[in-house]
Formats: sequence, C-alpha cells, structure tokens
Amino acid sequence: MAAHKATQEGAAPEGLKVTGITLLLDSDTSLRLYFTCEGDVPGVTLDNKEVQPVQLPGTRKYYVEASRIGVKNLQKRYTVSFDDGACTVELDAMSYVYGALRSAGSSQELRDVCGALWAYGEAFTAE
Repeated sequence: MAAHKATQEGAAPEGLKVTGITLLLDSDTSLRLYFTCEGDVPGVTLDNKEVQPVQLPGTRKYYVEASRIGVKNLQKRYTVSFDDGACTVELDAMSYVYGALRSAGSSQELRDVCGALWAYGEAFTAE
C-alpha cells in the first residue's frame, strides 16, 4: 500500500507549494495534483509532456490533471515536473486512496468508497 504514496523530489521553485491530490470519479476517472504559486507559474510537464495548469478562479491555486484513467491504469505512476525537472512529484490514482485511508480526518463514507476502489483496483490488476 505504501508504494502508492505520492512522493516529491527536489526543491520546489520559490513561491510554489504542492498542496494536495484529488481523485475524480465521474464518467471517466481523473487525478489532479494541486499547487499554489505566488509568482509566475514555472513550466510544468505531465509524463514529459508540457501542460498548462488550470487556475482556480480568483486564486493563486492551480492544478494539473491526468484524465481518462482506466481501471487497468489505477496504479500507473504519473510524474509531474516543475521548472525543467528541478522538482518532481510522482503519484498514481491510488495515492489519493492511500492518503484517504490513512487520514484520521477521513469520514467513514470516504473510507468505504476508497476501500472499495482499492479492492477493485487490486482485483483488476491481478488479472
């Protein structure tokens, strides 16, 4: 389970702070990595492809998104790099699940959903 923990390597550019992860379960599954940036947003890549972060209206908060994650890819690791790779974050869809299951602040309902998603992902990956 700990293998799915999100990891950050390198120093984040000045004024940038990685703040969280969300997993969106809708018609497709998407994984978002959120960050704040006080100055100019540095270059950002997702799996070595340049991406334009989405800014939350009226804030200095941004996210990048890996979308259309199929069940076979719930454990696929994604790499988000800032500032030409000076700082990288590695995560997968299960990184959110891992965090929610380990957080004392998670509701029982969220834990139940995450537990089911974990079992689903494990079962599908085992095939």
